[in-house]
Amino acid sequence: MTTTRLSTTEAGAGAEFDFWADAISSTFVPLDCAPAAEGAFHAELVSTRAADVQFTQVTAAPHRVLRTRRMIARADVGHYKVGLQPAGVGWISQGGRDAVLRPGDLTVYDTSRPYTLMFDRDPAFKTFVIMAPEHRLGLPRASMEQLVATTISGRHGLGSVVSPFLARIADLMSAGEPALTARLGVNVTDLLSTLFRERLELGSVDPETLRSARLLAVQAWIGRHLDQPDLSPEAVATANHISVRYLYRLFEAEGTTVGRWSKEQRLEGCRRELADPSLGHLGVSAIGARWGLSDPASLSRAFRAMYGMSPRDYRAQALRPGVIGR
Repeated sequence: MTTTRLSTTEAGAGAEFDFWADAISSTFVPLDCAPAAEGAFHAELVSTRAADVQFTQVTAAPHRVLRTRRMIARADVGHYKVGLQPAGVGWISQGGRDAVLRPGDLTVYDTSRPYTLMFDRDPAFKTFVIMAPEHRLGLPRASMEQLVATTISGRHGLGSVVSPFLARIADLMSAGEPALTARLGVNVTDLLSTLFRERLELGSVDPETLRSARLLAVQAWIGRHLDQPDLSPEAVATANHISVRYLYRLFEAEGTTVGRWSKEQRLEGCRRELADPSLGHLGVSAIGARWGLSDPASLSRAFRAMYGMSPRDYRAQALRPGVIGR
């Protein structure tokens, strides 16, 4: 799966903003933009696709973005964009409605109608954008019309599940980890559809969809805390506002346990870092500790059981000149 990285550092002096205007138009849909202030401008984005769903993390200096009727007439792709605000404050206007976005908040907007985005209150901001075809969300246009340019809190209701899950995907993308698969694109749009249905009070949601949403959120939370060696089921359940019994049931439905899944994620994190030449200055024990595996003997046994060799042997093999696909 191809990941695109674009940065204004690639542009010549004085051409940074023109470069950025072209970059966001080619990544999303045709857009116009303007800096919020004079002076140096820096921005970068990381973008990838999972099936027909696009995920893009943007980090930039303050600026404004506009989608005009003329641009829509030239290229109306019929997509919705869901924006998560990981850092900074944003503002969106569409269809006569305005919304302010603070860290953790989400919103949705329609590329087939004019809109304005403004990020000008902070020296730098981040926004994570999921762009998907209309049909992916499975909701009538009339229903979606009620949601565009509204603030969906990432601190209450199902938003408190969706927001950290999307933030985890953004973090993995920024770190260059292969986090996205075609199946994940479907999972994310299903999760967003569930969130929007709750917001619109459209009635009951499929229990399996709710279970999957909760599992994804729990897994995202665990992923952010794998460096903690004392990460217990009780701690996971408490942090995610569920009972330990329900936590066990979530993972049992996937044919595993919360402990086994967490251990596998830790070992996989160790495996990736052992194969990373830029971390060659760190010993095996230090890498294990970064993933909550602080006992070298236990790390070695578990790693051998999962990958068929010791961590030290794996590193020597992965970093051998000429080895491909580590």
